[in-house]
Amino acid sequence: MRLAFLFVFLVSTLSVYYYGAYLATPAPLGTTWGSYASHRRASSLITRQHLRIAIVGAGTAGTSAAFWIETARRRLNLTGPNHIEVHVFEKEDHIGGTPDRRANLPVMASVFTDRDYNLARACNLFGINTTMARVDGNDTGIWDGHHFLHRWSAPEIKIERLWVAMKFFWHYGATAALDFHDLAQGVNAKLLKLYEPSGFVWDNSSEIAAALDMSLLLEESFATHLALAGIGRRYTSEVLESRARELHGVNLDQIHALGGIRSIGTTSRRYVEGGAGVISSQFLAHSNATLHLRSQVTRLHRVVHSGGETTWSVQTADRKALIEGRSSSASKYIKTHSGFHHVILAATQSHAKTRIDVPNANFSDAVYTHLHVTLLSTTAPHPDPSYFSLPEYSKVPNTILTSSGKQTSPEFYSLSYGAPVAGLENGTRTWAVQILSEDRKEDSWLEKVFGAGKVGWIRRSEWYAPRLMPGATHLRAQLEPGLWYADHLEQFISSQEMQTIASRNIVQRIFQQKFQRDICGRHSAPGHNATFQGVDGQGHKPTRLGTVAKIWGWDC
Repeated sequence: MRLAFLFVFLVSTLSVYYYGAYLATPAPLGTTWGSYASHRRASSLITRQHLRIAIVGAGTAGTSAAFWIETARRRLNLTGPNHIEVHVFEKEDHIGGTPDRRANLPVMASVFTDRDYNLARACNLFGINTTMARVDGNDTGIWDGHHFLHRWSAPEIKIERLWVAMKFFWHYGATAALDFHDLAQGVNAKLLKLYEPSGFVWDNSSEIAAALDMSLLLEESFATHLALAGIGRRYTSEVLESRARELHGVNLDQIHALGGIRSIGTTSRRYVEGGAGVISSQFLAHSNATLHLRSQVTRLHRVVHSGGETTWSVQTADRKALIEGRSSSASKYIKTHSGFHHVILAATQSHAKTRIDVPNANFSDAVYTHLHVTLLSTTAPHPDPSYFSLPEYSKVPNTILTSSGKQTSPEFYSLSYGAPVAGLENGTRTWAVQILSEDRKEDSWLEKVFGAGKVGWIRRSEWYAPRLMPGATHLRAQLEPGLWYADHLEQFISSQEMQTIASRNIVQRIFQQKFQRDICGRHSAPGHNATFQGVDGQGHKPTRLGTVAKIWGWDC
């Protein structure tokens, strides 16, 4: 009798303890009581599974991947300090590129558009300051290497703006700009599906294009598509081509239609104060990941254990020692990090000086344009007229775009003045300028453009821009089991925004494989889908920036 009573007492005590812990476990926001029991049972099973992830590269792709992982972990209520362990390896000694705080102008890497909803949400959520990319009052001209084809300004007075618009329509036709705007609206409406909670995942960009009925846009050149759409010839050859050269360093026949329409067909552009690294830093700060700076990944090794489990080891070298040639002779500069279930390559491999050897990866099939970016300060309020064969006292536009000339090819793709920067050159008013060109611009050339003695500090860098060739190779998201490539959409649409979408896709697939859940905590079987829900040939009117009701990944 006493043994029976003791048995009942122990069972009752354990039940109270178990259900007390059950009720004490918080449910994710938005979870109803009806679904809480199943969520709690799933969470109980999930918490016994450890997951280690390595991310190679601390740019937008890598840091947003770390952010999506932490966001999903919280939504799935995965507890324990070591339950999901994320390590980010960056070869430089900083995150997300080097912001030049001396230059108050839109460096290309820090610009995003009014259709980049993930970057806009990040800026709003993290309190990051942004500024319009073009400076009010700037004069703009299109230069063909021989003369200016058209010039216009951005006056502050409304009646003057109307006059500028009338001259623009007179020169390019009344409908050309409107026709292209309608074309861009249709494409942007379809791409808006990437932000809707459909749970759609993919392995390469061809699957996205097929699901959105946009495969033809990847096969046709921008020039061909514009001609077939009936967009005005002068508007195409001058305005649209100059924008393609400004953004990609290519002419219209060298870029596929989707890449051209998406990058050019936006109504406004903003840049992040302090550079793109500010967003990357905030992504990482909200990720709970461990950051390894100055750690260049030199080798990945796949390990198959006796039980059949596969993990990855990551070998890194001290970046400074590698540059100085010390790492080849001293093993103390080499480190091996083992036991990763997944590795996300978030650094472009196609043109990397030290490429990670990945079997069966078609990195070399991707085509890039090698560009030179020159940042400088100048006391000249606008370029020197003599360089453009203009009279001495002529006012030259301080934003100059270029079109492929029939007689003389322009020596640069674009030249853009930023806002005045006070007190940098002995108290004299100075301006920051960015020049995009095919080759390096020497000091002697800069003096010809701005005048002798008028150029201050100069900073030069090189940039490899994805070419977005018609019929480009579709890189895969998953290279091998547990090995992912976050830049798999770079030949689809090249932008930081698309990197955040590609990283979200990878994290979604990892969570599907490991936990059978998506990043919002909903049950989701592994595998990638074939279609979106509710996509038709016409699409629907896209929503303006900041008014999207819900964005997949942020809102669940």
